[in-house]
Amino acid sequence: MNARRISLVAVACGLLCASVCGCMGYRFGTPRPQGVQTIHVVPVVNRCDQPDIEDDVTSAVIAAVQKEESISVSEANRADAILRVTLQRLRLVPLRYAKDRAMEAVEFRMLLSARVVLVERQTGRVLTDNTCEGRTTFEPAGDLSGGRSAAIPALARDLAHRVVETALETW
Repeated sequence: MNARRISLVAVACGLLCASVCGCMGYRFGTPRPQGVQTIHVVPVVNRCDQPDIEDDVTSAVIAAVQKEESISVSEANRADAILRVTLQRLRLVPLRYAKDRAMEAVEFRMLLSARVVLVERQTGRVLTDNTCEGRTTFEPAGDLSGGRSAAIPALARDLAHRVVETALETW
């Protein structure tokens, strides 16, 4: 009985040590490069066919950066890095069609691709140069353009999350 108890204690200690050692390098939040604590978000450039979407995306990117615990937003002249986002292409993909009208889509996926460039302000060194794509789905209530416009805020938030993820994942 005593040997069994010692064996159980030894196994429990081994499992505890293994779990503690396995988690020692883990950190909460998105990792960031050494020396980069602040980012300036340049107003988003719109090269897609949706007018004024860049304003929604710029606001959403700033909000997404502010949610990160490891990075904060700063003015351009005090930031460690500059984040530039260029919207490249907006696409609509039909997902579901009306039962009685096979050619009429009743649900769409909206995809917005963007180029993400993060540059170290002092040196001009490119830290990240990559692309990402935000997405959302919507059902047009009445006309397609109204449904599309109503879905823009959700698309901007999803893209913003992916922009921040893309900008910081390289580290």
